[in-house]
Amino acid sequence: MEIIGEKEVPSDSQPTQITNFPREILVRILQQLKAADLLQCTKVCRAFRDVVGSCEVQYKLEVEYAGMEDGDDVETPITDRLQALRDYEDGWSTATFHRQPTSDPAAASANSASTHVRGISFLGSVIPTLVGTDLRLLRPSSPLRRIAERRWTIPLAELGIVPDFCSVDLSQDLVVVSGHRGDRSMACYLLSLNAGGRALGHPLARLSPYTYSRSYESVGETTMKASVHEDLVGWLIRETFVPDGSACTLMIYNWKTGTRILHIRPSPQLTFSFLGHCALAVGYEDEVDLYILCPSSHATDIQVAQRICTLRFPELSDPMNQLNIHALALQIPRTSRYDHGCLFRPDPESAVLAVDFGIYDMDADLVGTFALFVPLSSLLGLVDAYAPKVRPTTNEGAFAPSSSRDAWGSKDGDIRIFSWDAWAGKSARLVRFQHGHSFMSAFGSKCAMAFTGSLSDPCRVDTFVFDVRRWTHAPPSRCNRGDDGDLQHASQFFSCVDSSMVGGEADVFAGIAGTLTRSDLRIRVRHKHFECDNVISPFVAAAQSHWLALVEDGLAYMYLNPENAVDARGPTAHYSFSV
Repeated sequence: MEIIGEKEVPSDSQPTQITNFPREILVRILQQLKAADLLQCTKVCRAFRDVVGSCEVQYKLEVEYAGMEDGDDVETPITDRLQALRDYEDGWSTATFHRQPTSDPAAASANSASTHVRGISFLGSVIPTLVGTDLRLLRPSSPLRRIAERRWTIPLAELGIVPDFCSVDLSQDLVVVSGHRGDRSMACYLLSLNAGGRALGHPLARLSPYTYSRSYESVGETTMKASVHEDLVGWLIRETFVPDGSACTLMIYNWKTGTRILHIRPSPQLTFSFLGHCALAVGYEDEVDLYILCPSSHATDIQVAQRICTLRFPELSDPMNQLNIHALALQIPRTSRYDHGCLFRPDPESAVLAVDFGIYDMDADLVGTFALFVPLSSLLGLVDAYAPKVRPTTNEGAFAPSSSRDAWGSKDGDIRIFSWDAWAGKSARLVRFQHGHSFMSAFGSKCAMAFTGSLSDPCRVDTFVFDVRRWTHAPPSRCNRGDDGDLQHASQFFSCVDSSMVGGEADVFAGIAGTLTRSDLRIRVRHKHFECDNVISPFVAAAQSHWLALVEDGLAYMYLNPENAVDARGPTAHYSFSV
């Protein structure tokens, strides 16, 4: 007999087994686990398998598998939430594109200068259009997530710009509008979303607008990207020169302090994506640099960008071929007050960076087009591991002197160089396209691509939404529901890269396949297509007069009608769907 406290306990008593706990307690315990661990629990015993199969645990399992996180609605029964989640996932396959109007009767009745509805290139979960001189903003509704539709109007006449790019951050009520001014310059305004129908600067913006004067030799310029994340705003401008082609300039600011953090001067190919509040990826022709944005003593007063490592892409078997990075696509979901009461929302930790790159022969003809999917968590792991200036103790990477990056504001000492196998390996998934695609967009764990008209059907647009998840196996409930989506029907457009590509005509891709066959990322694909009213000519595609944008709950595709291809202010054809 043992005495515990003041209670006598028989010495031969057996400890209570966890399977003897009440079911409600077991559910609470298992709900604290990650989804991958929950799948392992199904292999422990029948009792655990039955608990994992309950609605409460199954909802947690499937919401994580969908790249979502639980919302703040606590009144809806768990069975209804689970059904709404499944209907939402299926809705990405069943929703259809709809043609949006190209004129606004209300504007015509108000004697507006123009009744044309012109789409604008954009990032974020809000779709902008220009009606006359008014910027119309729409956040589509999502009944399955309990998200209501919202609309805003901002008059731009007093700003004196022709906008060509717009980004909206609902979490900060911030609208970033970039465009041309009449004095051979460009401007980037930071506006308040809720200013009572007026174009007012955001109250937290220290400096607005930012301006850029084009070079004397330039014959034109356009905003390639204007992106915002928390305190950071990035502005990428492309100038056109005759006869030397084009060059891109990147500027990164802390918009709350007015500090210019980084300025990368004209480069033939340049793209970027924010990896978070203090990390940045910049893509050049054939490699990607990771920067850490170093703060001073004040939390929001970021002063300088420091390049910490370079991610190399594979060497091609044919030295006459050249690899060219087209774009980096990443949008990290952020919660806003407009999400209040939603059932579930995109999980920032599931975000994926998509890298669009191509291989060109000596005649500059496209040989192959690829999309590389890399979990944001993998890239942040590199940032966290190598931000301190500590020399490596292994041969995994190699230090090299700073290359001649023409960047103002960058402090470079020795930086780490990672080969393709070292940084991609198991952390990435590669897809090869049979045809060149028109554009790429990403939001959270999803990435979208579009293929424009072919010779057989020049009015057809095919779109694909890839859902990228770090899962070796899907939950049983999703496997029974056709988890790969439209993957089998999409083989005419793309294929996942593996070792079978190496050999014969695929030798050009031998260096790319490499270790990517070990990737533990899973891809689910949704395929949709629609017929345009007009033929999408190569000129329109080459002029980049089209835009594909993935938003929280849908997809938008806009292009300039061929008869208006030389008029940037003409109406656009706008097709979209929402779940």
